[in-house]
Amino acid sequence: MSSENKYQAGVCNIGIDEKRKRMNAGYTGSIATILLWIFFIVSGVPRGYRLLTAIPAMIAAVGFIQASMNFCAYFGLASVFNFDKISRQTKVEDEHFRSLDKSKAYQIIAYSILSGLLVGILAFIV
Repeated sequence: MSSENKYQAGVCNIGIDEKRKRMNAGYTGSIATILLWIFFIVSGVPRGYRLLTAIPAMIAAVGFIQASMNFCAYFGLASVFNFDKISRQTKVEDEHFRSLDKSKAYQIIAYSILSGLLVGILAFIV
């Protein structure tokens, strides 16, 4: 069984259905980022507003990063995992496993924030 099909503390806490859900969030965030950026350019609003593209870009990043890592940051912080139907979580009981999951969740959050900020800065510059 691959790591995509079973819980591994700090490594994998979502199955294929949850992964698909996060990919969709990534696509939605990407489309929103592009549309917002185009709107800001076409409407001629002050350049500083382009930094707001960081918000949907963070949403896109968190979706794609979670999907690629097979790990949900929220689940990691909430000490749960899911390889069954959407919204049917199992509690992580082991304290060490919880710690590993929280560490991975914070890593995903940090990467997502940095990615979003980078996109916002690029939108400001371009």
